[in-house]
Amino acid sequence: MYRLVPKVGEKVFLATVVERNLPGELKLHLQASGVDVAVTGTLIALSPTKTKLISEEIFTFKGPDNATVSPSVKDAIHAAHSRHMEDFRIFAERWYHEHGH
Repeated sequence: MYRLVPKVGEKVFLATVVERNLPGELKLHLQASGVDVAVTGTLIALSPTKTKLISEEIFTFKGPDNATVSPSVKDAIHAAHSRHMEDFRIFAERWYHEHGH
């Protein structure tokens, strides 16, 4: 478990690794006040130095206002998660390059 703290904004997520099938797939469960996100990240090697990241997110909004969550809130959560997943992709590429894979 670890915390995802945004550089911008206030929503802090508690992240749990649900499944780790590296180098191809990583599943996370993100929790924050008012929302849970199930994440599946798929990594596809394009070349020895480039990796394509495909991220699927399923949002579950909690509480009585879950039907009225604005698209801008969903977009902000998606953007923050995308930045974290891109950082992970860069980390994975560097690790594989440094360890000769």
